Amino acid sequence: MMKRMEDLEAREAAGEGAKDEEEESTEAQAAALKAKGNDAFSRRWFQASNQYYSQAIELDPT
Repeated sequence: MMKRMEDLEAREAAGEGAKDEEEESTEAQAAALKAKGNDAFSRRWFQASNQYYSQAIELDPT
């Protein structure tokens, strides 16, 4: 655990911490859009689900 903290501190000092937070935020947004797409799909709102899924893919295509 101490090694992990040291690695994080080193990355933060190098300016890499902000990038990771931004990536996590983008991934969280994509996950939320996917969940909305799943909900819309289960309600048979196919056009809305397609829009949510498309937005999620644009944010996080992986």
